[in-house]
Amino acid sequence: MKKERKNLILLVGTLIFLLGMTMSIALKTDKIPAIQRSNTHSSYFKTVADLEGSMEQAQKLIQQKEFNQAVDLLNRIIASYPEASVPRMRLGSVYYQQKNYAKAEQTFSDLLKYHPNNAAAYNNLCETLIRQNRLPEAKSAITKAIELAPENYEIQLNAANLYALLHEDQKAVELLHRALNNGATPEMVIKYRELVKLQERQ
Repeated sequence: MKKERKNLILLVGTLIFLLGMTMSIALKTDKIPAIQRSNTHSSYFKTVADLEGSMEQAQKLIQQKEFNQAVDLLNRIIASYPEASVPRMRLGSVYYQQKNYAKAEQTFSDLLKYHPNNAAAYNNLCETLIRQNRLPEAKSAITKAIELAPENYEIQLNAANLYALLHEDQKAVELLHRALNNGATPEMVIKYRELVKLQERQ
């Protein structure tokens, strides 16, 4: 009888101890996620606000032709948000305006590592490769851009211009007709030097 009573007391004591430990752990695990959720949400909204504000500031610097300051700011943004496509696209465009085509190429290539289906990035990469007289690579880039955005007339005009530059006139004419069918206007076409030469040849 004494042995049974002793075992009962021991069992109850063990249960009380385990219950206390369980409650303690539950309280701790309940608090930690609550703190993390709060911090995460606060950080998220702060991050979005900071990103938008920084991009607006970068755009103002570009409009004011303060390109070096814009480059510095955009590189800081990219360091904080490496997967964001818009800052890299903007940075590549600034490098292109500065005629720093090697850096523009690298920027668009880096963007495509994160966003391999970005037709605009392939289009811009094509332009930088043309400026470096790397026409076969430019051709590959614009082919990918067309594949991703088959009805984009701006990409089709760029492609037609490239094929005209390569004197592949039949392909250039085909792409030009596609661009016109998709909304390009004659006023747009005359901005492309090689397409004007193509019409003169035709």
